Amino acid sequence: MDALRWILLILALLVLVGIYVAGRMRNAGRRPRDLVDEAVEREALEQIHIRADSERDIPPLRAAAEDDPDALNDIESLKARVVEEARDRPVQPVPPRPRSSAPEKAPAPPTPRTEAPPQPAPDKLIVLHVAAGPSGHILGVQLKAALESEGLEFGVMDIYHRLVNTSNGHVPQFSVANMLNPGTLDPATMDELSTVGVALFLQLPGPRDAMESFEAMLKCAQSLAERLDGQVLDASRSALTPQGIEHIRESIREWSLKARVPARR
Repeated sequence: MDALRWILLILALLVLVGIYVAGRMRNAGRRPRDLVDEAVEREALEQIHIRADSERDIPPLRAAAEDDPDALNDIESLKARVVEEARDRPVQPVPPRPRSSAPEKAPAPPTPRTEAPPQPAPDKLIVLHVAAGPSGHILGVQLKAALESEGLEFGVMDIYHRLVNTSNGHVPQFSVANMLNPGTLDPATMDELSTVGVALFLQLPGPRDAMESFEAMLKCAQSLAERLDGQVLDASRSALTPQGIEHIRESIREWSLKARVPARR
């Protein structure tokens, strides 16, 4: 009895081993491409089943509308009414922008270009001297007579002046002072005076043309030098030469140009 059981058990094991070996041999004979195709087909079948279930659960819209004809009619009626109202409604014109009642301002005219006013030139002082001759001094009596002969008048600052008539009255064109301090020439004490010479000076701008005033002062200095037997000197007390005279004239022209004042040649 025990031997029979052992025989049956061995036969059963052999059958199981044979089934297992046969299955392995069958799978080994199949190509990998067949396995992939089988997997793809299996997945495609699953997707088809899922889609079919979804379509079965959600009814199509048109089918629902056909099942409910009243709902379809309501939608079509609403659509037609909207179109009709839009067609019949008048188009509202866009109102124009309100214009300001204030008059429009004309553009401001361009501001004319104006030249900057010329800057006044600094005052210019021209000085000449009439020095004593070989004697080294000039007597006050002689000097007083020479000054009065040249039309010079005693005035402000206790010196002599060549006066010219203007709208403001008689004003100095040029002046003559003593070369010695304090520079005064008082006619009351001229008889007691003895000096080395006199200084003639012209302040620019003055009441007359700058060049005209210089020429008048130069002529007066030359006349005084002749009357007093003296010599005309420049501002540095050097002998006044023709070149020195022309240099003074040129400086007056340059000053007049800067001051925008016409100067006579």
